[in-house]
Amino acid sequence: MDGVKKTKFVKNLHENAILNIERRIEQIMKNVNKHGKHRQFEVGDWVWVHLRKERFPHQMRSKLLPRCEDHFQVISKIRSNAYKFDFPDEYEINATFNVFDPAQYLDNNSDLRENPFQEGGNDVVIKTKVTRPEESPLTCPKAKKLRE
Repeated sequence: MDGVKKTKFVKNLHENAILNIERRIEQIMKNVNKHGKHRQFEVGDWVWVHLRKERFPHQMRSKLLPRCEDHFQVISKIRSNAYKFDFPDEYEINATFNVFDPAQYLDNNSDLRENPFQEGGNDVVIKTKVTRPEESPLTCPKAKKLRE
């Protein structure tokens, strides 16, 4: 009789533990995916892709070299975040990979004003007086002179 109660208690304990784990996983997934971008693209869509320099080992000799950011067409969809793109042959990389931060490519006019004929902005050159730093260290009397 005592063994039967113990097995029921252990089974109940395991069921409660499994329910608590599943509930906690749902909470964590909800918090993690709160700020995520869930975009899905179809075959033929143009997507703006940022390729990291790790994909181009022959260009990793300098961190000042430009990174590759361009728009490419989706050839096929593998999963919700994995696509095959139409890359030029000169890239010499695999065209299938997960898209980290995709954005829909919109072929807009490069002018960001609402009306291109609208005058905008201040094109006047602002002249400022540039003071040369002195060769000796800045002291309190010199700071007072500079403020005047």
